[in-house]
Amino acid sequence: MLEHEREGVKMKKMLIHIFVVSFILLCISTDTIIMQVQSDKNGVEVPHLIYEIIDSVEAEQPSPLFSNQINELEKLLSEDPTNIQVRLSLASSYEMSFVFSKALDHYLKAAEQAPDKADPFIGLGRLYYNLAILDMSNRNLTSTSPTGLVLFHPDEKAKEVLLLAKEMFLISKEKEPLGFFSPDTADEFLLMIEFKLIMSAAPEIWWLSEGANLIKEGKYKEAIDALNKAVEMDPNCAEAYFNRGLAYGKLGRHEKAIEDFSEAIKLNPNYADAYYNRAAAYFYLKKYSKTMEDCNEVIEIASPGSEVYIDAIYLHELARKKLSEQSPIPTLILLTPLTTPPKTTPTPGFEAIFAIAGLLAVAYLLIRKIF
Repeated sequence: MLEHEREGVKMKKMLIHIFVVSFILLCISTDTIIMQVQSDKNGVEVPHLIYEIIDSVEAEQPSPLFSNQINELEKLLSEDPTNIQVRLSLASSYEMSFVFSKALDHYLKAAEQAPDKADPFIGLGRLYYNLAILDMSNRNLTSTSPTGLVLFHPDEKAKEVLLLAKEMFLISKEKEPLGFFSPDTADEFLLMIEFKLIMSAAPEIWWLSEGANLIKEGKYKEAIDALNKAVEMDPNCAEAYFNRGLAYGKLGRHEKAIEDFSEAIKLNPNYADAYYNRAAAYFYLKKYSKTMEDCNEVIEIASPGSEVYIDAIYLHELARKKLSEQSPIPTLILLTPLTTPPKTTPTPGFEAIFAIAGLLAVAYLLIRKIF
């Protein structure tokens, strides 16, 4: 009897286990079917990440600026649900009002109604891009450049959304334009996306470029601020130290410039421009011997005839002249060996005296023989 009870308990446990597993599999299958139906219905699969961001940034009500327009478009669309232009206008209005869920629904419906047209996919791409920007702003993934430009620094989540936007724009370029969006819209957004993706991979490149542009504009303090960011993000970027050294030099802070040029040379021992500019900084500080040393380094590593090579020769000569004015001793040091020995007037010595004495002795003997 006990054995039968044990078998019954085992059977019950097995049935419960089978039921639980079957229920889980059924749920998974149902979710998959629902997702597949949604994908097939809209023609575009929307990742769950998009809905997460919409929930975090969406406005509860449309902006009053767009309320009347939205009401009019809703009325027109109810009269003719097949009008793609009206649907795209409505989606765009909802997007501008931060009611992103409805904007998404109408863009998806437009893509379903006109799968061969580019504009619904441009709209989806723009929506994804704006969601990425808002999400990065909410999560403080931004900074402000010295010129007041807001910079975005995408993390993995933001990069994923930007890549989704990029995918929509690339799809749109393979389809026929409807005329709702400008023909250049996709290309303009693709450029902005690529820029932000570069910023996520190597943000120091932007700060380096910003610093160089500010130096050209004569905004040296702002350039130093930008290049500080570049150095902070990549301490091994020789160009960042070099450009910051240039900015310090323009401000007359030659000691700081020398520090940065030295760091650039440390990171890149063949950096001829860094040697030359450090030589120039030494020259301003009247350290002419060090100027000549760095100019010699430039002459050693730069291509003969190049601009920095010629400039180094000229600066070397200036430093040599300045050094000779300070002390007469350095003037005895020749930059290049003489090709012919200098002409000199010999000073009479013992050899000349002995020769004269010999001549006198011969003359004396001759005189005695004659007389």
